[in-house]
Amino acid sequence: MFLKKIFLSVFASLSLFAPLAQAIEQPTDIVRIEVFERQDCTHCQDEKAFLNELTKERGDLIVVYHDIAEKIHKKHFIELTELEGLPKVTPITIIDGVILQGFGSAETTGETIRKLVEATKGKPQHTFEEFIAMGGSKSVEIAGEGCELDGAGDCAVS
Repeated sequence: MFLKKIFLSVFASLSLFAPLAQAIEQPTDIVRIEVFERQDCTHCQDEKAFLNELTKERGDLIVVYHDIAEKIHKKHFIELTELEGLPKVTPITIIDGVILQGFGSAETTGETIRKLVEATKGKPQHTFEEFIAMGGSKSVEIAGEGCELDGAGDCAVS
């Protein structure tokens, strides 16, 4: 009797979470953008301003920021750059398995982001963890200037 109660409890719990797992795999009109950034990076702040405007303009974006000053996000940043063989430069943006490293301007990198967003609509979306589990990116593009992790270069926010 005790085992039956445990089985029923586990089954009931799993049935509650199954729709959530399936929802991620279902195509959606909402586009997920993952951005690895930091506060002292001017290119990161420029991209954040662009994405805030784009989100207001479109209304169909979810932007997830990973501030690498936080331990877990820095760990994921290191994992990502090592998996992809990328220099440790921010910002790094992931849209539909495509990695953009750096940010130039709204007219350059911003247009690339707009095109990726349009191409991604209606496709299943993935979290960063799922992206890593699937083996990483479809492609990598150097999209503009970035700030090195060690602080080298002219990246201080004014």
